[in-house]
Amino acid sequence: MPPFAKSERKNILQGVNYASGASGILNETGSLMGARVPMSIQIRNHETIIARIRKILRNDSSTEKLLRQCIYSIQIGSNDFVNNYFKPNFYNSSHGYSVSEFATMLVRQFAHQIKDLYKTGARIFALFGLGQLGCTPNAIATHGTNGSLCVTKLNDAAFLFNQRLIPLVMALNSKLTDAKFTYLNYSPMKVAQLSLESPCCKTGAGGNRELCIHYSKPCSNRKQYAFWDGVHPTDASNVLIAKNLYGTRSFSDARPFNIRSLARKSSDDQQRQIWVEVLVN
Repeated sequence: MPPFAKSERKNILQGVNYASGASGILNETGSLMGARVPMSIQIRNHETIIARIRKILRNDSSTEKLLRQCIYSIQIGSNDFVNNYFKPNFYNSSHGYSVSEFATMLVRQFAHQIKDLYKTGARIFALFGLGQLGCTPNAIATHGTNGSLCVTKLNDAAFLFNQRLIPLVMALNSKLTDAKFTYLNYSPMKVAQLSLESPCCKTGAGGNRELCIHYSKPCSNRKQYAFWDGVHPTDASNVLIAKNLYGTRSFSDARPFNIRSLARKSSDDQQRQIWVEVLVN
């Protein structure tokens, strides 16, 4: 799928990626990292795409029908913690909220954003929970673990967020009965056969020094690593997680639908094409 910035003509009918590095649910999240597109602006960009689709299809009902087929895959919120709350020298979030209060506020804001997408015509949603934020190589190097395997306070924050997101998904399914929502558990523990201790490349670049150093030589066996750099998963990691979430029968991994079931929900009108949209951080 093309990124929003390069989407044009009929290629948008196959899906659009609105992702933006360092972005979050909150507009201020990631500002220390430079330019980024927060969730609220990603939704505005989606509205721009909808207007373009109407021009292509020349029919409002056809556009609405297409939007009902879309799977909106949304994975966001980690930066609101690692590039906001847990940077007290740059952001005020931790001064005004406890971690629990902050997680509650984030999910409430996220709920408004999901409903805004619903108002644009979105009907099929795959909402990812946060992974174990404290298990990334960058988190371990930055915060230390005090003898634990991972950074406990970051993992606890992710748990609090997920514990609030799950009931939101259930409530949305109950209240918006013409739509389908599912919660997906994104966890590096699903890729335990891959190396979690260190990244594939030598890190030190970027605002948080979590990116690969330019022109450094990456590992030769990247299929054995869970993380490419200090925070971003490798293709090997993504494939394992995607395969699991597509067909899993585990309620802890996907509730109430896995991706395969969700895709069937989007095909109820016998249309073969499934349009997938990604709004992530």
